Amino acid sequence: MDYIQISIQATEVEQEHLIALLSELDVIGFEQTMSVISAFLSNSKWDEEKFKNMLAKHDLLDRISYETSEIKDQNWNKSWEADFHPVEIDNKLTIRASFHPAAQTPMEIIIDPQMAFGTGHHATTLQILKWLLHNDIAGKTMLDWGAGSGILTILASKLGCKDVIALENDQVALNALIDNVKTNDLSNVKAHLDESYIKSHPGFEIVLMNINKNTILKKFGVIPEVVLPKGKLVLSGFYTSDAYDIENAAVRAGFQLIDSSEDEDWACLTFQNK
Repeated sequence: MDYIQISIQATEVEQEHLIALLSELDVIGFEQTMSVISAFLSNSKWDEEKFKNMLAKHDLLDRISYETSEIKDQNWNKSWEADFHPVEIDNKLTIRASFHPAAQTPMEIIIDPQMAFGTGHHATTLQILKWLLHNDIAGKTMLDWGAGSGILTILASKLGCKDVIALENDQVALNALIDNVKTNDLSNVKAHLDESYIKSHPGFEIVLMNINKNTILKKFGVIPEVVLPKGKLVLSGFYTSDAYDIENAAVRAGFQLIDSSEDEDWACLTFQNK
């Protein structure tokens, strides 16, 4: 499968805004430098007219310049291997690739770079990883909704969750997730492509969603049925400026805000179901 790379000239501040916008276009990976952000998506899903309309809607069409190029699937992993560096969190966890030396921390997660979002570098992923590390989740059931590479799924399993479900609607990302679960030798993780699976599930004690604001808001029609009574809902993937809208939607759905954090203008909110 071939992919489209969209390279946009943007400052670091503008890049954070663009990540949130581009996430609405089925983007499955990002690369960032000081002056350029590149987004990757499958060739079949690229719609330049939709992209331009999105930029125009946010008054960006005449303010930024971009170019597109086609890349081959086999070139992706080589690029990520060159740029992927281990991440250490609170002296407790290291996230590394299989080609890195073994970690010195008590725990490690091995994520081999593939065309899937989530290596632990982004502020949203980091905040949820820290939440998992600092909360007692052993023996609980958990859903990672929009699991990407599976990094949150893997940590939850390693921390003792008894039943871990990863839901990811992109087949490329799901394949990477399954590979990463096997690499980390986990047996209590089940991965699903179709969201209809959760309709037949009795519910979860913990639900993680590291997705963009608009997607989260749309899901609040079913979220109360997915999170068990007194269960936890941990949300990230949106700016601190969007936290008010997320909290309002959660409260209307019967949830109570019990914890929050922010990092580089990105928010993470934890709610408890009624």
